[in-house]
Amino acid sequence: MKQYYEQYHSQIEQYVQAFSSHYKNTTPLLIDLHGQSCLKDAVLRGTSYGRTFQKLISEFGEDVLIGDQSLFGELFNNGIDVYPKPGVPLNQEPEEMKGYSGGYTVRRYSGFSDQEVQLCQPFEEYLSSIQVEVGFNFRDNDEGMDNFSSCFASALTSFYNSYLTE
Repeated sequence: MKQYYEQYHSQIEQYVQAFSSHYKNTTPLLIDLHGQSCLKDAVLRGTSYGRTFQKLISEFGEDVLIGDQSLFGELFNNGIDVYPKPGVPLNQEPEEMKGYSGGYTVRRYSGFSDQEVQLCQPFEEYLSSIQVEVGFNFRDNDEGMDNFSSCFASALTSFYNSYLTE
């Protein structure tokens, strides 16, 4: 199992290095996509309460994470129920759901460290990262997967055009 874990993180590091060297004036965004069954009809945001998104927040302000043109704002605008809802300020209830608020991968690559996470090297500048927890009902059948995939692609494109283009 450790072999796969090391390969996984080695590949992520290679992608981030390649991106960073090619797009020097753009902040990379890592999206860690998961499934959850807690809120079956919703998509949950995980950024360790904004801490794994600090690079983009420092560049664009909190709206990059909580505004109408944020990734979750765009999902919501496309008819997807999200948690927390757009517009809820960071560190205000309802916050990100405990247990889905951003795991090891998003904390590691954003430079947010705690006792569980050793920062990866040799990154001199960290990226912003977000955990996207897709509800079971979006993954349970072809129609749900097609709908979510289309909405996510549209939201990601809009977010990219708003914040990530050079």
